[in-house]
Amino acid sequence: GAVGGGKTMLMDLLCESLRTAPNAPPIRRTHFHEFILDMHKRLHRVRQEIGSIQNPMRVVARQYEAECPVLFFDEMHVLNVGDAMILKAFFEELFASGCVVVATSNLRPMDLYSSGINREVFLPFTSTLEKHCTLFDMEGTPDYRSVRNELLAEAARSGDGVLPAFFAPEGPSTGRRVEEALALLGAEGPGEARQIDCAMGRTLAVPRSWGRIAEFQFSDLCEKFLGVPDYLAIAEHFDIIALRGVPQFSDSAEDAARRLVLLVDILYDQSKQMVVSADVPVDEIFGGLKKKYQHDSLAGSEAEHMDEEDDFAGTVRVPDWGGSSGRHFSVFKRPKTQRYGVSG
Repeated sequence: GAVGGGKTMLMDLLCESLRTAPNAPPIRRTHFHEFILDMHKRLHRVRQEIGSIQNPMRVVARQYEAECPVLFFDEMHVLNVGDAMILKAFFEELFASGCVVVATSNLRPMDLYSSGINREVFLPFTSTLEKHCTLFDMEGTPDYRSVRNELLAEAARSGDGVLPAFFAPEGPSTGRRVEEALALLGAEGPGEARQIDCAMGRTLAVPRSWGRIAEFQFSDLCEKFLGVPDYLAIAEHFDIIALRGVPQFSDSAEDAARRLVLLVDILYDQSKQMVVSADVPVDEIFGGLKKKYQHDSLAGSEAEHMDEEDDFAGTVRVPDWGGSSGRHFSVFKRPKTQRYGVSG
């Protein structure tokens, strides 16, 4: 179903009921980004401990079977060919082992990885999902997230005890309002710079922090080579994150826009609070990219630079342009049934 329809809330209700039920099997609740990172870690560990084997994903699936025969998977989507192959290999092995999967997604199985390269290799997996999972369609439900956001925004405007969290346009007065908001949240004094540990032995510089509160510039987090491990580390170390200087994206700023979407998605899933200042109102930030994606059916997808007339005879194609690992295609252009809103 569409965003804000209550998919994650319903899944979490079921997850919590199982956790407290007597004699319930072990369960695990994971989000897409955490899952992909965990896959890479486990595959690396298998190769270190066992060496080169024909199907390392079978070993990983057996680990999940032993640890959590019931898997709750939030936000199933596919961003690039690497994720596509990981999801296909893992879930085919997981279903074969008899595990139970409960998942949420904005897209139907047949719409996953639309316009991605090598989709014909991934396509049989969509049939596997439909075979092993009962599809519950939540289309038509209200966007409760937008309704809540509108109520909170109105309460903030009327001074009804709700602290504003989004400020635009950038300027001296906006800077002062961000400082006032941070002070009300507990950020006292000038703050201190620090380093936090990330996955794989890396560190991330935090320009200003106050205990569990941190402040970053947009360029610090979205215009550098950062990704899921870094954003998860921020969510682990901080409860309130201020992000300053969010621009209005041009039609060529896909990488920075993808990172912003990724950052917000992870912080939202981890129930973290954000304070944001931007050049334009929130519903105008992605304006340039939305126009581009509305007029180009392949814009931003991995198929964008492929020649439609080439005959690859079922071989695996790899894109040869630079940039980050896959474009966040599903964020800016989804099937026509997908609705866009200020809340995401």
